[in-house]
Amino acid sequence: MTANAGYRTFNTGDVLTAAQVQYNLQNQTVMYFATTTARDAALTGSILVEGMCAYTPATGVMVYNGTSWVAVGTASPLTTKGDVWGYSTTNARVPVGADATVLTADSTQALGVKWAAVSSGGMTLLSTTNLTGTATVISSISQSYSNLYILIQNPYVSAADTLLVKTNSTSPALASVFSGSASTASSIGPNLPTTSGAGNQNVAYIVSNYADTSYGKPVFFYGMTGSTQGVVGGGSAQTVSAITSITITTSGGGATFSGGRVLIYGVK
Repeated sequence: MTANAGYRTFNTGDVLTAAQVQYNLQNQTVMYFATTTARDAALTGSILVEGMCAYTPATGVMVYNGTSWVAVGTASPLTTKGDVWGYSTTNARVPVGADATVLTADSTQALGVKWAAVSSGGMTLLSTTNLTGTATVISSISQSYSNLYILIQNPYVSAADTLLVKTNSTSPALASVFSGSASTASSIGPNLPTTSGAGNQNVAYIVSNYADTSYGKPVFFYGMTGSTQGVVGGGSAQTVSAITSITITTSGGGATFSGGRVLIYGVK
């Protein structure tokens, strides 16, 4: 059996021999056949030479290795628009996910990835609670985040008083210090108006590392109450316990909330 002739440079005016056409051209093309049966019927005996390439719709491109026809590369496992190529111990299809989901690493999955919902900018709304009575408690706060963002919107009370925010309990032993001196056993915030300010009252508290069980938690607050009173301050939640609840009340303890709401977000 004569081997194929590799690469040859042809010059203008060359007269090609039958052998050159056969071994430099014909045998070294990717030949098309409708089926492998048609291919094997055409390429038999001394015609079949190691290195020949042939394509059929069913098998793709295959090369003859001197003994048999073998596939070139790996056949794609993909079947559907949006599929991606995955791997565990072998190549495999990762089916396309639902609209608006993203491919996420997950070592528990067979192929190490899964389609999951997009996180909404790193902040997740955990609860929305209306302010009523002399105190409003938001409990069972998720511990799955790094920080808490507490937004108090349009709070106003029945009698002039100042905002007080506590963690885990209304007991001073578990209260937090959001402003004022370190000896203060409660969170004294800005003065509260006695009427609605048409959206002018908004105060936000950021509590860092709130789920930690070994250290206190730094706190920062900012916002505005009434029509002109801007507020900014900070301190810490002086408890080594994880913060699982928040109490919104007033420093005097007797004023009743006439309106407002509190939104709590978990921040990654």
